[in-house]
Order: sequence, then C-alpha cells, then structure tokens
Amino acid sequence: MPPAPRPAVPTGLGAPGGADAPGADGLGGTAALGARRDVRLLLALAAGCFAVLLGIWAFFGRTRRGMMADSYGVGGAGNLKRWLGDLLYAPLDTVSVPSLLVASCCLGAVGLARRRPRLAAAAVAVQAGGPVLTATLKQLLARDVENGWVHTLPSGHTTVATSFALAAMLVSAPRWRPAVALVGTAYAVAVGVATIGIQAHMPSDVAAAYAGTLGWALAVVAVLRATGPRAGRSGDGRVRASLRRVYWQVVVLGAAAALLGAFGLIVLGRLLLAPPEVVGSFFEAAFAGAASGVAAGALAVVAAWTVVLAALDVDRPAAAARKKVEPPGINSV
Repeated sequence: MPPAPRPAVPTGLGAPGGADAPGADGLGGTAALGARRDVRLLLALAAGCFAVLLGIWAFFGRTRRGMMADSYGVGGAGNLKRWLGDLLYAPLDTVSVPSLLVASCCLGAVGLARRRPRLAAAAVAVQAGGPVLTATLKQLLARDVENGWVHTLPSGHTTVATSFALAAMLVSAPRWRPAVALVGTAYAVAVGVATIGIQAHMPSDVAAAYAGTLGWALAVVAVLRATGPRAGRSGDGRVRASLRRVYWQVVVLGAAAALLGAFGLIVLGRLLLAPPEVVGSFFEAAFAGAASGVAAGALAVVAAWTVVLAALDVDRPAAAARKKVEPPGINSV
C-alpha cells in the first residue's frame, strides 16, 4: 500500500515561519534572524561612516599637511567667488531653521499620504536629527588652529541638504526614487561646493558632513528595521528584483563618483607630495580638485543609500502589515 501523501507545506509570506508567522515580527524564527543580521550590518556600515568622518578630521584637522591641502582647496575659490558672486549664495539661502521645519513637515506628510507612518517618522528623524548631530560634532571635533576655522567640521549647510536628499529618497515611492535621487544629489553637491566657493567651509568640512549624514541615516534605518511590526525579510527573489531595478542607477552614480574622486585624489596627492612654494595658478586647480572630491563623496553617498533602500525593500513591510489587517475587499470600492 503506497504511503499517504504528505500535506503540502505552504510557502511564502503567509507560511508558518514566513514573514507573516508569529516568529517573524522580531520575537524569533528565521525572519527575526534575518532582521537581526540586517541591523548588525546597518550599524556596522554606520560605524564605518563615522570612522571615515573621524579620519577626515584627524588628517585634515590635526596634521600640518592635511590643513595645508585644505587651505589650498578653499583658497582657490577666490576667483570663483568674484566671478559668480551672489549665484553661489542661491543654494545656501535655501538652508535655514524655517526651511528645515518645512522640509520635515513635508517629508512626514508624504509618508502619511502614502500610508507609511513609520517611513514618515524615519524620514523626519533623518532630516531633523542630522543637523543636531552635526552641531554636536562641531563642538567636539575642533581644528588645531587659532583662527575662525576651529569649529567648522562638519558643514551644517551640507548636512541639511544631504539629510533632505536621503530622507526624501526614503519616503518616496520606489518608482520615483531615481528622480528624487537625481534632484537630491544635485542639491547636496550644489550646497557643498557653494560652501567652499564662498570660502565659508573647508573641503574636509563638506566631506565629513556627507559621511556623518549617511552614518546617521543608516542608524535610523537600523532602528526602523529592528522595531518594525513585520520585520521579516523579503524573499531573495524579490530582493534581487529590487536590486536589478537600481543596477544602472548605481553604476552611473558609482562611475561618476570614481572619475571625480580620481581627479580629486590626483590634486590632493600633488599638494601632499610636492606642496607648491609659490601659490600661482595652482590655487584654482586645488579648488577644482576639492570640488570634484566633495561631489564624488555626495555621489557615493547616494549610490550607497540607493543600494540599502533596495536591499531592505523598505516599502514592503508596511504594505504587508496593512494587507494583513485589512478586511477583504476594503480597497475594491
């Protein structure tokens, strides 16, 4: 007599042990293990960003050669400041306390309109918390100088602009995220370069702001991942599909960052290995290298953030939880 067939084992999000199982909400099971693994990775990446920030400060803020290279980068902006004048102030004038409050409200409203309250809260935390962290770091990471450049790292204006770009990407729908990333990157680069162009910040201030803002955003998303009501990981196929959708976007951002960063490193190497005894026209080349370097930093930050959002599929947990509790046919009207 043939053995009785085994009952089919359900798979997918509604399966026992799947993302909708009791153990998938962070209390146990394979989904909880995946969530904890994600949180550890996000926190490790955040720690790496803050290590980069500290490295920038240690070299450009505490060593003679680093401060010399920094001063060449900002000193070379003199001609640009004379040529462009008020145009350099245009992106900087968008950064203020009222604009920060308006941006936070708009980000929260977008998240709530999309029925993503947790993403709304996370976006507001990224936007509002980044500048607070930067203000704290400014007091802790002093330069070894006796002039007005003591407490300028990281750049507050650059932090606000970059925070807005990352928060807007977080709360936007996936199909709009590439366009939001493009506009946000342009804004973060414009503010960062403008702060150097008006000679208000050293290039290292801007680079440190990019690194610190990304580190803060990663920490916020780690909390989002750890405390979600449905923290179960999306299926591998869904994650791969999500990553495929942003593949070319990341490639383009990464390639642009590599090219600009290479030029910036060449100029920096020239300054460090053979400091010019006479200023001459190399000042302008130094500013061009500094601007290219900070632009590369902004592009790299957005590329990394794009990969993180796609890999975590941040939109899905809220959608799955809502589908779980809504009665059938509620959206059929």
